[in-house]
Amino acid sequence: MLSRGLAILAEFGPTDGELTVAELADRCSIPKPTVYRLLHELVGWGLLERGRRGFRLGTQLFSLGMRVPRLRALRTTVLPVLLRLSELTNEPSYLSILDGSCLVDVEAAGRVTRHAGRTVPALSSAAGRLLLARRSARAEPLAPFHAHGYAVHHDSRGLVCVAAAVAAHAGAPESAISVVGPARRLDLRRVVPEVRGAAAAAARRLVLLSEAN
Repeated sequence: MLSRGLAILAEFGPTDGELTVAELADRCSIPKPTVYRLLHELVGWGLLERGRRGFRLGTQLFSLGMRVPRLRALRTTVLPVLLRLSELTNEPSYLSILDGSCLVDVEAAGRVTRHAGRTVPALSSAAGRLLLARRSARAEPLAPFHAHGYAVHHDSRGLVCVAAAVAAHAGAPESAISVVGPARRLDLRRVVPEVRGAAAAAARRLVLLSEAN
């Protein structure tokens, strides 16, 4: 039953929101009565929550994920850098990592519009594209991001995201620091160097942590 419960959790993608019993049964090829019983147990453990039309991932999943030692070390080490970056830019800043083909925000600072735990398709964000480019040298459409060491993404809402990569150190995964703000307010000539400087500062802090351990 454990494997079936995990299979249900794995079916929730970054854009799914809520899924119904029928949708999960179809995706997992598990009978509806069994899916319903498993959902009831997963809700009891806080791993899923009941929504208006179905079920969604629960906050307990994020809480468990943040207890992973290498993520905890990454968050606590880089948070002071994020706070300083938000002060310099007067915009919210984020620390994100890749999880397969998705980007997950693991820490945030400033007047945030999204919170730690948010997951989106990696290709939909500057930080995600940058990390994907660094992961695979064969990703030719993403090669410029790797070469430049930073990425800029403009979305349809008039927001701009500037991201720079933080190399993996001290057992922490490779990550990216980003700043998000309205295009009319974000001066890229000023913000790009500040984001790149913050990423370099975060990498130095992780190196010091690695040497201390």
